[in-house]
Amino acid sequence: MTVIETPLAGVFLIEPRVFNGARGFFCETDQADRYAAAGNFVQTIEQRQGQKIACPEEVALEQGWIAPEELVDAYHKNEYGAYVRRLLDADARPIPA
Repeated sequence: MTVIETPLAGVFLIEPRVFNGARGFFCETDQADRYAAAGNFVQTIEQRQGQKIACPEEVALEQGWIAPEELVDAYHKNEYGAYVRRLLDADARPIPA
């Protein structure tokens, strides 16, 4: 498995190793400890920085591709919705009731 840092701050790409065997291609998926370590890394970064990793809604909002009210409507009753609301609060965007 390879963890690749991308040009986007705090965004990483996790690539499993792919093998070509006699019966076709297969991915390295049997190493649960390595994938768990990658998940723990993501969780630690998110907790320490207070930011989500690979949050497409955050990018869409910053680029103006989505309106704040669309985010609130889509994610209003869960933890991810609370994060989106904090994004809107931090940017002083009007938040629909």
